[in-house]
Amino acid sequence: MNNNQVIILAAGKSARIKELTRDIPKSFLEISGTKLIERHLEFVTRCDIQEATIVVGFMKDKFKNLLGNKFKNVNITYVDCDEYDKWNHSWSIYKTRNQVISKNKNNVIIIHADTYYSFETFIKLINHQEENVFLVDPKYKIKTYDELLICGKNKIVENINFVNEQPSNIVGEFVGLHKMNKEVFLDFCSYLKHYFVTEGKTTGY
Repeated sequence: MNNNQVIILAAGKSARIKELTRDIPKSFLEISGTKLIERHLEFVTRCDIQEATIVVGFMKDKFKNLLGNKFKNVNITYVDCDEYDKWNHSWSIYKTRNQVISKNKNNVIIIHADTYYSFETFIKLINHQEENVFLVDPKYKIKTYDELLICGKNKIVENINFVNEQPSNIVGEFVGLHKMNKEVFLDFCSYLKHYFVTEGKTTGY
C-alpha cells in the first residue's frame, strides 16, 4: 500500500491576478481545459496515493461542490482555514496536523495549489531517496519580487527566505512541492506553534 499522504494548500485568495479570480479560487484556473486542482489530484491518482487533505478558505464551498469527498481513488478530507486573508501558508500547514496524525502514512507530500508542474517533476519528488525534500528551480528569474528561495549547503536546507531579504547560499526558487516524513512534519508543527506566539502567523514559512 502507498505510504504517502498529500496536503494541498488551497485556501488563499490571489491578489496579483485578481481580475481572473474574482469569482473562482485561483486553483480553479484552467490550463488546456483542466483546472489546476484537478491536475494535482490526477497526478496523485496516477501515483496510487489514496489520502489527500485540502486546506480551503476563499470560496471553499466550490472545492467541496466540485470534488466531494473522493476523486477517483483518492479520499479527500477538507480543513477549513477561514483566516486565509490574514495569515499564510504556515498556518494552513499547522491546521492539518490532526489529519496527518490520524492517517497511517509515513510521508507527507505538500502541494501549493497554484503551482503548475509536470508529472515527471511530481514523480521525482515521490521517488526521491530522501524523505525530506524541497524541489527548487536553480535557474529561477526574479519576476514578482516575492519569490521564495531555498538556501543551504551540501544538499541541506538552512533557511527559506523571500528574495527581498537578500539571502545567501541560495540553491534555487522553491517551486511549491515538498515532502517530509511524518516525524519531521509534526516536529515542524511543534516549532510553528511556538513561532506563532513570538512572531505571529503572517509569515509564509
